[in-house]
Amino acid sequence: MSTHMPATDEAGTEATTEATSLVRRLQTLGRDDLAVAGGKGANLGELVQAGFAVPAGFVATTVAYDHFVAHNGLGETIARALRDDQAGGAAIRDAFEAAPVPPEVERAILAAYDRLGQGAVAVRSSATAEDLPGAAFAG
Repeated sequence: MSTHMPATDEAGTEATTEATSLVRRLQTLGRDDLAVAGGKGANLGELVQAGFAVPAGFVATTVAYDHFVAHNGLGETIARALRDDQAGGAAIRDAFEAAPVPPEVERAILAAYDRLGQGAVAVRSSATAEDLPGAAFAG
C-alpha cells in the first residue's frame, strides 16, 4: 500500500475527499490509484514517492472524465453507437471532439497548470486498464 500526501483541489488546498477530485498532483498518487489516475499517473506517483526526479505534474482524474461524459450526455451516444452503428468508434470520437469541457473541469485543469508555472508540458493519455501490474499497452 502506498503512502499518500493529502489530495488537493484545483485551488491547491486540501480537498475534502480524494474521491471527488477533478485533478490530483502526482505526489498524491500511488499504486492504489489506478482507478482514478490510470496506470501512468499511478506509476508516476509511485516514482515521486520513491524519491525519483519526476517533473512536477498532475492528472485529470476519472472523476473529471465522468463529469465530462455526463455534462455532455455522451453515455447515451456511446451506448447507441455501440448498439446500432457498425462504425461506432467514429461516431463516438466525433461526439467527444464536439463536446465542450465543463467549466469546473476546465478551471481545475487550468489552475493545476498555473501551479506548474505555465511552461512547456508533456500531455499523455492513460486508460485505467493500461500499465497494470501484469500487463502494459503501448500507444
